[in-house]
Amino acid sequence: MTEPATEPTSDSVTPLQRQLTGQLPPRPTPLDALRCGRRMFLRGDRVEMGPLAEEIGVNRATLYRWVGGREQFLTEVIWSLLSDTIDNERDTVDDCGGERVARILTTVVMHVRSNHGMQAFLDREGELAMRLLTMGPSFQPRLVRTIQELLQAEVSAGRLHVPVPLDELAFELVRLVESYVHRRFITGKDADAASAGRIFRMLLC
Repeated sequence: MTEPATEPTSDSVTPLQRQLTGQLPPRPTPLDALRCGRRMFLRGDRVEMGPLAEEIGVNRATLYRWVGGREQFLTEVIWSLLSDTIDNERDTVDDCGGERVARILTTVVMHVRSNHGMQAFLDREGELAMRLLTMGPSFQPRLVRTIQELLQAEVSAGRLHVPVPLDELAFELVRLVESYVHRRFITGKDADAASAGRIFRMLLC
């Protein structure tokens, strides 16, 4: 004959039950590090590994194991923010063909130029920003691939016809985006997103 089930006493409450009731905070994960890094970046703070590890409640060794070094982590933070912008524009822009791609790219330039965190990063670490975003092994290739996908969708739908390979066009469009994003660091003068839009339309429409 089995013993009847009994309600757990305060002494026998499991960690799962404590976590479900908010008594035990969840353990941090690599995604928590990314979320925290995004918040720091958007505030205009310098993203440093020590304060980041302290804020999410892990040691530095764990954080480095999760995200790599500072430069690799910064690349992921900035890419996650930019890809969110592109995805949002992809869902909301209802134009077709070259105009659709041009509008998305113009908005990307506008958002980057008006983003407080990005401007703080460019002002404080412009040389590093240029190196990570234009010569790093992962950021630029992902942006080229994303823009190529935008172009391919319009070509496949018969709404865009271009006389050059799409990967080449995507790369040149990325270089244009970069020139407007980094204009102030290179020349000391701010770039105009509307001017970028005119160039994109000249190439695509």
